[in-house]
Amino acid sequence: MTNFQFYQRLEINNETFTICSLHGIWQEGTGKVDTPERIVQSQKIKDFLDAKNKNIFCGDFNLAPDGKSIEILEEGMVNLVEKYNIQSTRSSFYNKEQKFADYILISSNVEVKDFKVLDDQVSDHLPLMLDFNS
Repeated sequence: MTNFQFYQRLEINNETFTICSLHGIWQEGTGKVDTPERIVQSQKIKDFLDAKNKNIFCGDFNLAPDGKSIEILEEGMVNLVEKYNIQSTRSSFYNKEQKFADYILISSNVEVKDFKVLDDQVSDHLPLMLDFNS
């Protein structure tokens, strides 16, 4: 059920970072609202990340920004899309109402140098850019 497309432990200057990318569950007809499967997915990811120290978790979570599923993931993490008041992670190719799908969540002990949504219009998702200190 949890589909980590990428999970890597990266050591920089004697600091170990866990970097994960996820394409979250897509369920036809549900949009991005909470479902039992999405709640379970979020809890499994949360349990995985809680066992690590410095986390960077990103991807197309397929979650609404105001649901229980994202709330589970945000516990103890910083949601950079929210913190930086990002208005949309979707490009002009996306014409539906929901303007969020992509997120970057970081542990509070990861120091951000820069974060932004880039305006590269190559798909219906906009790229997220994170520059962090080690």
